[in-house]
Amino acid sequence: DFTESSSEDEKYLLGRSARDIRRLKKLMKLLDGICKVEYQGINNLPDGACILAANHSSHLDVLCIYNALITRFGYEKINKVCCLAAKELSQVAIMKKAFYSLGAIPVDRKGDTTRAFSVLNKYIKQEGYSAVVFPEGTRTRTGKMGAFTNGVASAAIQNEIPIIPVGIAGTFEIWSPTRKLPKLAFRRNRVVVKIGTPIYPSNDDMNGLTKVVKKSVGDMCGEK
Repeated sequence: DFTESSSEDEKYLLGRSARDIRRLKKLMKLLDGICKVEYQGINNLPDGACILAANHSSHLDVLCIYNALITRFGYEKINKVCCLAAKELSQVAIMKKAFYSLGAIPVDRKGDTTRAFSVLNKYIKQEGYSAVVFPEGTRTRTGKMGAFTNGVASAAIQNEIPIIPVGIAGTFEIWSPTRKLPKLAFRRNRVVVKIGTPIYPSNDDMNGLTKVVKKSVGDMCGEK
């Protein structure tokens, strides 16, 4: 059930305007100027609704995943894609514009994340959206992948859609959480994004599904 209290979280999900798409194209050009991204397994991205679950090292990660979707399906697909992002970023003027372009749902990382996942589930179920989610909940401060929460598994089970595991390597070295700005190296920066085969929920075992997703992501980004 949804109440008016969720409207603040949903405002970024309203249909992308032409201005939002132009801004998103600028973000993709910015990504291209910062690093060269190699995509592996891009054909594993399904045309239908799914949850893309990736390790999280940098602000560049979400741009890498959106760029993969755009490369595979074009900008039209982005109108049906959302992501979860830290609520405090939406309170920064320049980031607020990016929120609209990405269709971000603000998450209170220090409080209850139930509200954000409720909005996400609504748009998956009622509107056929796909979602980009980082199961660690925040960027790693060490470069090593952290624990995965059950939010992704829960959403996949509730909505009966696949999880697409994504392993990202190289973004931590370019723009870690300790850096205010990305390291510029005239496109000598290299990022590898590996997109795995779909993982379909077979039962209601959230813990088991989370472990499977974490292992798949870890294997692809070089972690055991």
